[in-house]
Amino acid sequence: MDNYQRGDEIAWYADGDKLVRNEYNPVTSYAFDRVFGSSAVTQEVYEVAARPVVKTAMEGVNGTVFAYGVTSSGKTHTMHGDHHSPGIIPLAIKDVFSIIQDTPGREFLLRVSYLEIYNEVINDLLDPTGQNLRVREDAQGTYVEGIKEEVVLSPGHALSFIAAGEEHRHVGSNNFNLLSSRSHTIFTLMIESSAHGDEYDGVIFSQLNLIDLAGSESSKTETTGLRRKEGSYINKSLLTLGTVSHFRFLVLLES
Repeated sequence: MDNYQRGDEIAWYADGDKLVRNEYNPVTSYAFDRVFGSSAVTQEVYEVAARPVVKTAMEGVNGTVFAYGVTSSGKTHTMHGDHHSPGIIPLAIKDVFSIIQDTPGREFLLRVSYLEIYNEVINDLLDPTGQNLRVREDAQGTYVEGIKEEVVLSPGHALSFIAAGEEHRHVGSNNFNLLSSRSHTIFTLMIESSAHGDEYDGVIFSQLNLIDLAGSESSKTETTGLRRKEGSYINKSLLTLGTVSHFRFLVLLES
């Protein structure tokens, strides 16, 4: 079963909520913290994988949620969704404003930015003139110089900026997908909050990063031209991400 073709049945299936097995060789399996079967909906994934991150971000802890996988595996659909099945990003935005409503003792200020990394170049999706931006670092941490930030007042307001940004994102067709994401995008929600009146305890600041990564590609997917160049940059950045994640995991084990 080495020569799978496009359109073949899925070769892996969920065995419970921790394992995936190979359809043709059930002895071959991989264990994960959590596995979702083919019938799972995005809301289930959000409740387990993303909602705890959103909650702690609202309490002042930086958080990141990203979708990772090969090209045409459904990452953008998972993160953005559609009218019938909202994705991780709209569900997170809805939760953020619900938490604000349920926390009358604190005042919140929310700002958003939206950028893409295309062929190793950072572009501002909320400001088409913001091209080839630079990453800087100061005492407060790492930031993108010149990135546009917008104050948001409601879920719909925040989603309108995403919709506007998506108009400028790089997409293109490849052998697997007519509208394949050709860039990584980072939607960042900057959260500031403080208690009212006598309960004032200073301003708490945190960031929630919601990331839609472009998919890894085989060198055989596109052999010439722009798509091959894009694929090379995508794979390079994903390899770097994997290396950094592995190193961070080892540091955590040793600490």
